[in-house]
Amino acid sequence: MTKSIAQTILPILASLLLMACATQPVGNPAVAPAVVEEEGVTPIISATSLPSLTPMPTPAGGLTVYEQAMREGFEADVARYGSALQYRMILTLQDDPVKMIGEQEIRLTNITGYPLDEVVLRLYPNALFPTRLLDVSAVAVDGQAASALYEVGDTALRVGLPQTLEPGGTATITASFRFDLPPGLQIGYGRFVDLDGVVAMPSFFPMVSVYEDGEWWSEMPGQQGDPVYSDVALYDVTLAAPSNLQIASTGTVIEEQMAGETTTYRIVTGPVRDFAVSFSDAFEVLTAYTHGIAVNVWSYEGTEAENEQAMEVAIDSLLTYDDQFGKYPFNEVDVIEAPITAGGIEYPGLIFIMTDLWDTSVPFFEIVIAHEMGHQWWYSMVGNNQVSEPWLDEGLTEYSVEVYFRQQYGDAAAASVRQRYQDELAAWMRENAFMPVGLPAEVYDEEEYGVFVYRAGALFYDKMVDDYGEAAVTAFLRDYYEQQRYQNSSNAELQALVEDHFGVEADAFYRFWVYGERE
Repeated sequence: MTKSIAQTILPILASLLLMACATQPVGNPAVAPAVVEEEGVTPIISATSLPSLTPMPTPAGGLTVYEQAMREGFEADVARYGSALQYRMILTLQDDPVKMIGEQEIRLTNITGYPLDEVVLRLYPNALFPTRLLDVSAVAVDGQAASALYEVGDTALRVGLPQTLEPGGTATITASFRFDLPPGLQIGYGRFVDLDGVVAMPSFFPMVSVYEDGEWWSEMPGQQGDPVYSDVALYDVTLAAPSNLQIASTGTVIEEQMAGETTTYRIVTGPVRDFAVSFSDAFEVLTAYTHGIAVNVWSYEGTEAENEQAMEVAIDSLLTYDDQFGKYPFNEVDVIEAPITAGGIEYPGLIFIMTDLWDTSVPFFEIVIAHEMGHQWWYSMVGNNQVSEPWLDEGLTEYSVEVYFRQQYGDAAAASVRQRYQDELAAWMRENAFMPVGLPAEVYDEEEYGVFVYRAGALFYDKMVDDYGEAAVTAFLRDYYEQQRYQNSSNAELQALVEDHFGVEADAFYRFWVYGERE
C-alpha cells in the first residue's frame, strides 16, 4: 500500500533533522567502568553444590519443544541451527530492588574444529558499570567442579574443562549466577534500566563467547554502540516472577502457572543470539497477528493512539522486510516502550523504543520502529561483531529504512531519507576527512559513529543501487540473508559476496568505502 507522499515527505525531512542513530544516545551514556586489573579465581566447588537441573534435551530427540517458537514452515531450523548450543535457565525474579537469581545449564557441542581445553563465558553487564552487576558463584563441567578466572574487567569468565573437548564432542556447563540492577539505574543508553516502573534486562546471564581464528573472543566491549557478540542458541527458560508484573521477553511463552503471588513462565526460543526480558506493573499490551506472526506492543497505560501507530508501523515494516529480504522465521515479535536514552535498541524478537518518542506527533517515532524492526534481519538473523565491525548491521539497517519508506510511501519518500544521509555526510566532509565505515566502534567518536557507521553505511548500498540497479541490490541482499542467516558475518564475507554479484569494480569500491584502501 502506498500512502500519500504529501503526508510523509515534510515530516520525514523534519524528523531526520533530529535523527540520531537508533542505538546512539539522546543523552550521555553512563561512565565507563573501571577495568579490574587484578584477576581472581572463583572457589573450587564440589559436585554436591552444583545447580540441580533436569537433563537437557539432546539433538537426537526432544528438540520439538523449541519449534513452538517458530513460524510455520521454519520448524526445521531448530535442529539445523540450534543443536550446537543450548541454554536452560531456572530464574527467580525479585522486583524491589531488581534481582535475577539463576541456575544455568549450557549444552555446548564443539563445532570449532579445534580441541578445547577451556570455554570463555561473557558477562556483558559488567562492561557497562564500575562494579560487578553479574556475578557467578559456582561453575562445573559435566558434573565436575571447575576453576573459573575473571578476566577483561570482569566481562569474561574463563572456565577450565576437566577433559579436553574434542571436535564434535559435547560438554555440559552448569553455573549459579546472580544479576543485581540497582534502582533508578540507566546505563548503556538505557540498555539496562530500572526507571519509571519499567525494567529492561538483556544479556543478564553468562553467555558463551564466539570462537574464531583459533581462540575465544575476549575483547573489552566499549561504551560506543552495542557490546554483545554471540552465536545463536536455543533457550529454554523457566522464570518465576511476581504476578503483578507484565512480562515481555525474547521467545514464546508455552506454559504459565500462577501460585499465590508468583507466576511461573516457561519460555522457549528458536535459534537466537541473545535473550532479553522487560517487565512493568504498568504495562498494557496490544496484540495483532499477521502471516503467522504475533506482534505485541507493550506500553504505559493511556497511549492508545501511539500503540495503534506502533502496531501499524511494526506490521508494515515486518511485512516489507519479509518480502524484500527473506522470511522472518519466528512466530512472535515484541515492541516495548521504555525509558531508554537511545531512540531504540534491538534484541532478537524484541525491540525497545524510547518513551520520549512514543508520540504520534513525533515523525521519528515511525522511523525508529522501522529501523529497529530492520535489525531483526541485520543483527538478530545475520549476526556480526558489533564491537569491531558495527557498520555491518547498522549501515544495512539504515538502508532498510529507505526500503521501508519506498514500499509504504513511494520513491520520493525514500529519496528524502537518502538525501538526509547525504547531507549529513557532506556537512561532515566540509570540515573533516572521510572515514571508512568498517572500523571498530572505538575508533569513532559519537558524531563520527552516526555519520559513518550509520549514514555512510547506508549510502554504500545506495551507491550500489546507482551502479547496478535496485533489483540487483535486492537480489544481493536476499542472497546475503539466505547465506548468513543464523551465522555471524564479517567484512570479508560481505566483500566476497559483493565481488561474486557485482565483480571486481564493486570490490574496489568496497575496499575504499569500508577499509579506506585506494588503488
